[in-house]
Amino acid sequence: TLTTREANQLQKLGITPMEIQRQKKQIGLHAVQQAIQAKDLAAADRVIARFATLPDVVQKATEFKHEAAFDEANRANTYQAFQNFFVKYPQAKQAEEAREKYEQLLFKSLTADNNWQAYENFYKNYPKSPYRDRAIKLYERLYFEQQIKASPTPEILGKYIRENPSGMYTAEAKAMLESLESLLPIRIGETWGFVNGSGKTVIQPAYERVGTFSQGLARVRRNGKWGYIDTKGKLVIPTVYDMARDFNTGAATVMRRGRKGLEAFYIDLAGNTLFGKTYLTDGSYWPIHSFKNGLAAVEDAASKKLGFIDTKGNYAVAPIFSFTDSRRNATGVYPFSAFEQGYAWVRSDDGAGLIDTKGVFLLKGSYAQPALDSTVLSPYYYSFSDGLCLIEESSGTFYVNQLGKKSITIPVGFTATPFADSVAWTHSKYDNKYYLIDTQGRTILNMAAYKVHPFREGRAVIQKEPPAKRVYFYDQTPEPTYSYVDKEGRSVYDFKFDILAENPFNNGAFRNGIACILMDGKQTYVNKEGRIVWQSAENWNDH
Repeated sequence: TLTTREANQLQKLGITPMEIQRQKKQIGLHAVQQAIQAKDLAAADRVIARFATLPDVVQKATEFKHEAAFDEANRANTYQAFQNFFVKYPQAKQAEEAREKYEQLLFKSLTADNNWQAYENFYKNYPKSPYRDRAIKLYERLYFEQQIKASPTPEILGKYIRENPSGMYTAEAKAMLESLESLLPIRIGETWGFVNGSGKTVIQPAYERVGTFSQGLARVRRNGKWGYIDTKGKLVIPTVYDMARDFNTGAATVMRRGRKGLEAFYIDLAGNTLFGKTYLTDGSYWPIHSFKNGLAAVEDAASKKLGFIDTKGNYAVAPIFSFTDSRRNATGVYPFSAFEQGYAWVRSDDGAGLIDTKGVFLLKGSYAQPALDSTVLSPYYYSFSDGLCLIEESSGTFYVNQLGKKSITIPVGFTATPFADSVAWTHSKYDNKYYLIDTQGRTILNMAAYKVHPFREGRAVIQKEPPAKRVYFYDQTPEPTYSYVDKEGRSVYDFKFDILAENPFNNGAFRNGIACILMDGKQTYVNKEGRIVWQSAENWNDH
C-alpha cells in the first residue's frame, strides 16, 4: 500500500493509483501462473499472502490450491484423504464431491469383509451416513444367510422370527421353519414312517401305508385298516376304516363296512362321526368328497344328484347336478371339481360349466375340460387357478376369467394345462414344443421336451427324453430321465432322477421347499438348494 507522499510523486509522473493496482494484479496473476506451471503449493501460499488485497489473484491461487489438493486426494483414493480435504478446504468447490467420495470409500473400506458384523458395525457407528440404509439391508440379508440359513434349526428359526416379526426375511424364515417341521413319509423295507425336514426320523416305520400330514394328523394303515396318528406318532383315531382320506377343513372322508354294506361318512379330528349321516357305496367310488374352501361335494342318496354341503352338513348348493359313469371308470376321474377361488366345475342335464357358492352358473353350455395326463395328479376336474379356468368347446380351447369372459385363447393345434404358480404349459403339435405362458397369455419360454409337469414353488419337473419304461409304484426304475427347470428354462440342479407320477408325494413336486424323487432308485428328499435332506439306504428296485 502506497503512502500519500508516494502516491503524489507517482501521480506527478502520470501514474495513477488505478494503474498501480492493474500492474499489481498482472504481477499477481503472473505469479499464480508460475506456481501452477511449477505445481508449487508453497508458491501459491506466498502469492496469497503478498497479494491479499487483490481478490482475483487470491481466488485464482486458491482454486489452484484446491485443484492440486483434490488431485492429490484422488491419487491416494482413501476415505482419509478425502476427509482431510473437505475438513481443510470446506469452501472448495470440490468439497461436496470429496464428501461423497469419502462416504463411498468409508462404506467400501469398513465393509470389505462382506460379513454381517461389518455391516452392523457400520450402520451403528455411522448413523448419519447416506449408506446407512444400504448397510442395514445388507446386514439383514447376510445375517440371515450366514447365521440363520447356513445352519437352520427350528430353535434358531423360531428365535429369528420372534425377534424380527416384520423383517425382510421373516417370511422366508417362516417357510423354512414350516419345511423343517414338515413330516415326510418314508419307506424302509415294507413299512412306512416319517422324517422331519432335517432328515431325522420322527416316527419309526411301522405302517403298511401312510398319507401326508394335514391339520396335524396323517392317515396310516395297519393290518389292512386305516386310522390316524398325530405328529408324535400317537394313534389318535383307531385303525378301523377300510378306506380313508386326509383331513381338510377339520373333516376327513372314510369308509367302513357296516350292516348294510360299505358306508362312507365324515369324521372330525377326534374321530367322531359328523352330521349323523352315512352314505352307502359299493366301494368303486366315493359318494362324498373332501372339504375344500368350506364346501364338499356329496351324492344325494335319493336323487343320485350332486350337491355341496357346508361344514355343518347342510346343503349350501342343492343336489341338482349330474354324475356320469366317468366317476366309476378305470381312471377314476370325477366330472366335477372342488370350489377354487369361489367357483366349481359341474355338469347338469343341459350343459356344463362353473357355478358360484350359491349354485348359480357363471357360465354354462356345451363345454368340456381337456383331458389331462397323470402329471396333474387329481381325480377331479379343475376350477380356477390364478384367476383363470381352462375350458374346451367345439370352436377351440380357452381360459375364462372370474367374470366368465374369455381371457386367453389357445391357438388351433395347441393343447394347454391349468395355471399353476402363475404360469401354464401349452403344447404345439406343429413343432412338438412346450410353451410356457403367463396369466396375460404372453409366452415366456419355449422348449423341446417329452413331458412337462406343472410348476410348484418356481420349479417344474420335465422329461427331455422318453423313459425306457413307465415307472409304477413298485416297478423297477429305468435310467433317470427327469430334471428340474426354472421359469427361464434353465436346469436348476446338476442331477437327474425318476419320479412316481401316480404317487402324491413321490412325484417331484416341491412342497414347503422339499420334493421327493427317486435318485439312483432310492427314495430321496431334496430341498430347493439341491441338497439331499434324506435318502433311503435301500434301492426301490429290490421291492
